[in-house]
Amino acid sequence: MTVRRKGRGKTLAGTKRLLMQWATGQAGTAAPPEEVSAIVLENSDHLTTVVESGLAGPDTVIFVPDGPGDASGPVVVPYEGSLSEPGAEMSLSESFFLQTQDYATSEYMSVIGPTAIRVFGEDDFELYVSDADRALAEGHFAEFLIHPTVRLADTPALGAGPGPGPLAGRDGAARREGPAGRDGAAGRDGAAGRGEAGGRDGAAGRGEAGGRDGAGRDGAGGRGEAARPDQAADPGQAAGAGHDGPRLRLYAGPDGELSTSPTGLPLGKVGDDLATLTAAWHRLNAKTDHPCAVCLGAAVPEERRAAELAARPWLGRYLAALAAVRDLTLRGAAGVRVSGFGGRLATALEPLAAADLTRPDVPLLLWTDDAAYVHQPWPARTFEVEHRAGELAEALLVCGSIEAAAEHADPAGLRTVTGYFAGAGVRLT
Repeated sequence: MTVRRKGRGKTLAGTKRLLMQWATGQAGTAAPPEEVSAIVLENSDHLTTVVESGLAGPDTVIFVPDGPGDASGPVVVPYEGSLSEPGAEMSLSESFFLQTQDYATSEYMSVIGPTAIRVFGEDDFELYVSDADRALAEGHFAEFLIHPTVRLADTPALGAGPGPGPLAGRDGAARREGPAGRDGAAGRDGAAGRGEAGGRDGAAGRGEAGGRDGAGRDGAGGRGEAARPDQAADPGQAAGAGHDGPRLRLYAGPDGELSTSPTGLPLGKVGDDLATLTAAWHRLNAKTDHPCAVCLGAAVPEERRAAELAARPWLGRYLAALAAVRDLTLRGAAGVRVSGFGGRLATALEPLAAADLTRPDVPLLLWTDDAAYVHQPWPARTFEVEHRAGELAEALLVCGSIEAAAEHADPAGLRTVTGYFAGAGVRLT
């Protein structure tokens, strides 16, 4: 692969991650980028105009088909294939391949590598909300959506919103290091005590979950730090912190029309500056109660998209749950359940009105037959806990406060769990 660099340049791993952020519309930072992060061109003839318009800053990556064209951007990455057609594949030399699939047929396709699943039309969108409804009612998540190498494109228009939301940590995987080691801050006789919420290993049980062969069983990272996604062929998003818009990503179609996505409403044309494109993006989103109205605007009528999101205020939570299940699946967990989707770990909580389902920013409670997990969406961190501690954390998440949760769980255990996670920088209420 020939990459002409200026500024700091990009590693291949960073370029792959950036490409997945471009597809999903979710960034890996807590603040919007200062310049356009990534631009995908369908026509290499537009490269010179894009560079001369000032869209590209020192660290902007410009993906250009069939070679770099006549101008050198700050970072110009040639690619082959397509990022905008269903069933197509793009490649960066012979080192990375990304497939694009339409949502409707993805259920029937075999996943052979990194894949971006897109909503290309109303049929795709209808199936997306149907799958989400089933997940909420039955706890069943479509298998293709929780495959470790699959990412759902344009999530800001699917319920994540364009602002901060659940996000993948470093290199796209949930971070799993921290103070919950087996003999660390919440150690065997630590804050939770042997007889309290966390049982043998403290309020947070075994600590932040990770591979058994990671940072060390007894180290700062609990059972170990997560494997890097590049080692697991996982180049992109989990469900990420947002900040979608022209600063994060741009797509220039064959005729030079600019948007944030191949299925997006036009914001301008090649040659327009960033201020013009950003103003157009804000104008379009100001017309809806459920942004982002741009990145799927050419595929799904806004009236329908907004109505379906309004009827499902929990879709942000659903997207966060997909990312959390995907992360645990990557690490070998089987039969993962998500609290609030088809049931609760503590069945006594099921009849209660849930404070957690409409708040994608608060942690998720997941469990298997062997353990429970508290997953913080952003910044993404996952703590493995024993079932008893998981039930206490779940009560706090469902009820929204210690006082309300105390009607359904042991108050002392609730305070212990709350204090432990607060000390780890995670709020459960």
